[in-house]
Amino acid sequence: MKISLQLIITGALVVVLVVCCLVTYFGGAEQRETGAAHRQARAALAGKDKNLVFGGAEAPMPDNAIEPLERLVELRPDEYGIQATLVGLYLSPKTRQLDKARALCTKISSDRNPDKALRAVALIHLGMIEGAEATDAKAKPEMRAAGLGVARKRFEEALVLDPQSGDACVGLGLIALWEGRAEEAAKQFAEALKPGRKLGAETAPELHNGLGLALAAAGNLNEARKEFEAAEQSRKFLGEITKSGSDWKVPAANSRLIEEGTAGAQKMDPAVRKRLLAALEERLKAVKAPAQRFPLLNPVGCGHFHLGELAAAAARLEEAVKIDPSRIDILTNLMAVRCASLTKCREAFDEAVKKAVGQSAESAEVKAVSKARSELAAAEAAFDKLAPDYLAKGSPTPEMHAQVILNCVEMRLRLAASEKDKDKAKADKLLAEADKMLAEGLAKFPEDARLIRLSGIRDLNAGRVREGLEKFNRSLGRNGAQPDLRAIADEFAKPLEIVGFRPASIGAKAGPILASSPKPLLGVLFRTNTGPIPLDPQKVRLLLDGTPQPGTFWGTEYLSMPDNELADGEHVLTAEGEDAMGHKAKGEIRFLVDASPPEIASTEPASGGSTKGPRPRLVVVCKDKYSGVDPTSVEIEIRTGKAGAQSLLTDFPVRGGRYTYTYEPMDMKKNAMAGEEKFVFTTTRDIGLGHYDVTVSVGDQRGAKTTKVWSFVVTE
Repeated sequence: MKISLQLIITGALVVVLVVCCLVTYFGGAEQRETGAAHRQARAALAGKDKNLVFGGAEAPMPDNAIEPLERLVELRPDEYGIQATLVGLYLSPKTRQLDKARALCTKISSDRNPDKALRAVALIHLGMIEGAEATDAKAKPEMRAAGLGVARKRFEEALVLDPQSGDACVGLGLIALWEGRAEEAAKQFAEALKPGRKLGAETAPELHNGLGLALAAAGNLNEARKEFEAAEQSRKFLGEITKSGSDWKVPAANSRLIEEGTAGAQKMDPAVRKRLLAALEERLKAVKAPAQRFPLLNPVGCGHFHLGELAAAAARLEEAVKIDPSRIDILTNLMAVRCASLTKCREAFDEAVKKAVGQSAESAEVKAVSKARSELAAAEAAFDKLAPDYLAKGSPTPEMHAQVILNCVEMRLRLAASEKDKDKAKADKLLAEADKMLAEGLAKFPEDARLIRLSGIRDLNAGRVREGLEKFNRSLGRNGAQPDLRAIADEFAKPLEIVGFRPASIGAKAGPILASSPKPLLGVLFRTNTGPIPLDPQKVRLLLDGTPQPGTFWGTEYLSMPDNELADGEHVLTAEGEDAMGHKAKGEIRFLVDASPPEIASTEPASGGSTKGPRPRLVVVCKDKYSGVDPTSVEIEIRTGKAGAQSLLTDFPVRGGRYTYTYEPMDMKKNAMAGEEKFVFTTTRDIGLGHYDVTVSVGDQRGAKTTKVWSFVVTE
């Protein structure tokens, strides 16, 4: 066979075509494999894979997505979103492949990933994994500390990458809780709950459970219980949206183990306590003998107390005290119930009073006040009955002893306030008892901030402002967490101020102050920060030109009236004052008295002089001491000397018009004229030759007027 050029070219083309086909086939194989893995993973995650056996026709099987997702990660190593999905499956309770999750999270959190939010999520997963391992029961102390340190660093790095991450705050809160720092834990959990924080549904149960533990550790048991309930609700919600409610639980070893706080009480779940109480109450119904009932009464009473059932708690503990009055622990428990009942009734009464403001006498809100008042009176009577026996027989802690005294004093003060308009003698007796008990309490507990505070309030009410403020500052020195007391102390500490005088500037105008009359009302206005306590008149002095003036208070303004009219000219008013705290203030003003009318200094033409017509120009120059001429007060009238002559109009009407005005600043030392005003008038029509009479009237700023009449002759 002869090989021709055409055959060679044809063979070469065939080879090229075969190579292209092979490249296309094997290159597309990877894409086909990727697509198949995508479809398989998506079907498993969404529940569409008909070849798998599900509990329902469309039930998802996330575990079946792990293998195709792992293949996708190999094929697409830079698609970090797919990797994050796979991490979630590794961490699910059914699979739990922590080593694979850790390795993949380390890759996602690397600098190669441009998505900072995704890197932050990966760091949070790493922190949770390392924190859980560090707190494992088998972990050694040194490994625990190191592991928690690494976990904390992960969460802090996550917050840097995503400052809005609430999950990172949850992680920091858990670390603090594991390390025994309850306050820091509560702070971080509260931060995670702020609006705008990103918080995953799977994190919410841990958040509420951790916050509950932090509150319980701080002694805030009621709020802790609420957080545990929120954790349980979050767990149920998470189960609904993930279809795996049994996969996650509030850790039984952590949640709801709350120290109950009274003698003999045990740590127990509220639901467990309710079931136990119900069983014990049934037992009490069947037992009649006191000796058999007594062992049950104290734990039943404590159980009711911690469930907030105060009436039931008091009934059981009272019965126990009657059976055995020597049991100090039961007496102490009963006093705890009485204190709680008193506090609850006071809060209910205060709230009822707030709601009743502005309501009619027949409204439900006003009727609620009456009911709350009756309940408060009953709680106070029960507390007052138990207090002497408790203080005499028991061994209360200093804090509890002071609290009992404080309650007794406050109760008598409230009763005295309610009786003062009905029975003054009874009210005075109650006040005397309260003051005596308060003094005895302070003698026994001189450093108790609560007793010092109440004593300071009593001093203020009695007008002993300085003593009261000193006690407020002492109380704050022992307990700074009293914002209301701090506000009062800061307000009273402000200096005394003089904020105004009488006479005042007319219309708040600039320039000298002008008295309204030769016998003006004098006064000084103080701003005092000693609350409703006015200044002592004996500590206030008002001097007019150096002479003391008698006066009286009208609110915080001290007023005086001179005995005689003051002379024209400048006067000096000086004020001095001292408040109940010893703060002093001093100030002065200068004012003018002007009882004299203005002066018409000259006219043009002069009286008896002449001027040329037919429209003569008239000029009047006016001067006034101190207050100055009022330009709007000028009035002028021109009349002919002939019989029956009429007034001639000018272009300067009675109230306003065209005039020139010059003013020189007042110089009191030289006693110069306050000002000079020059008024120019022109008749509005031609006038004839002859004799004319002029009447001009002018007033000053105080309203005093003067009038002048003169005549002139019009010539050619």
